Amino acid sequence: MPARIERKTREALAKRAHFSAILPLSEAYEPDLNGLVHKVQRIVAPSGAKVLLHPEMRKLEKAETGGLLGFGAKPTETRMIFLVIDHVGVWIAARQGPLEHYGALGRWANPEVWPEGLTSLSNHAAWVEICDLGFMRDRGVERLDRAFNRAAAVTAAMAAVAASSKGVGLLWHPARNALPIESFVDQVEQVILGRAPLDLWMRWFYVQPEDPALKAGVITRGLLPFVGHEVEVRPSQLAPEEAVELTYEFARMLIDRGTEPRTGMIVAPGRNLRATVRVGESSTREGLPVFELSVEPGREGAPARSGRPSGAAAGE
Repeated sequence: MPARIERKTREALAKRAHFSAILPLSEAYEPDLNGLVHKVQRIVAPSGAKVLLHPEMRKLEKAETGGLLGFGAKPTETRMIFLVIDHVGVWIAARQGPLEHYGALGRWANPEVWPEGLTSLSNHAAWVEICDLGFMRDRGVERLDRAFNRAAAVTAAMAAVAASSKGVGLLWHPARNALPIESFVDQVEQVILGRAPLDLWMRWFYVQPEDPALKAGVITRGLLPFVGHEVEVRPSQLAPEEAVELTYEFARMLIDRGTEPRTGMIVAPGRNLRATVRVGESSTREGLPVFELSVEPGREGAPARSGRPSGAAAGE
């Protein structure tokens, strides 16, 4: 029965877009239902959100003969928990052994942000997958807020699992982005404040210029599920780390403040930088819808904020 529940859940997830996260672990993780519910509730309490058991948990409880959640089951079987976090259904699945169906996990780590990620993620003995199952009922929430709330529910569940397991990293599937475990506290704090934890939810890549007189631009991955577009900063005279900063500031405008860009709009998301927006297909990746930012001449070269590693995401 539990295997059938897992199969049906995966089939349902495959039919629609969803937010999911993966925690590779250094050793096996036995999920404790009551402890996990308590941890998630404590995490989301400042936002007023409630944590409940999902109706699927009743099916699991009836199916298990060796104890709740499969304690005593074969190591290859999935231990599953279904929760409802602020009206969002969440599925948590824990399994022993290496995670193979997502390919080389080490490649998820941006070397500009986490140089040790390749080595850390390649060595894991178990993993936990966390997916959103959508809203349990329609509350008339705006599209952007619906996406944010679903992603926030997965992030809160990830935080609870990370606090009770031995993780080697955090992987955000829509962006195929990875972060070290120790950086996660700041991400959760952002979510509780109603801000997007962009270091986790968004990955970025440098765009190398064809003109040798220009410096690298930036393109993102991970914003599409929220705003229907990625962000692309065209190569310019900006230092690469400034292009990254511009990308993050503009992404905050999109998700945190609900800005709706249009072609020709002039934006000034941070400090002395100004850029012109073009809404359309990426100049770098064919078929990808982007908000393209072209930095205006004369608005380049402001000094980068001190204390920030080159290429890393700026904090709030």
